[in-house]
Amino acid sequence: MSFAVLLHPRAARSLKKLHSSIRSRILESVKELERTPDKGDQMKPSQFRRLRVGDYRVIYEIDMQSKRVIELYMGHRKNVYDDFTRLF
Repeated sequence: MSFAVLLHPRAARSLKKLHSSIRSRILESVKELERTPDKGDQMKPSQFRRLRVGDYRVIYEIDMQSKRVIELYMGHRKNVYDDFTRLF
């Protein structure tokens, strides 16, 4: 079963700021979420998940009813969680 992967505007802005090699690695990993959306680790609160791509993290949630993976935010592991908490 295939899921649609959607980018939140904040995630899209974060992605544009990254170096092209990192951006490519993240996009490859995100593509895999179409087939296996539960690939990432569970976060607290439980509706969010994180996907590790080297030193970067992609924070997303899965909508099982509409078969969508919504990428909410991405960034360097050093500050991604603080930024995500502040923004969302």
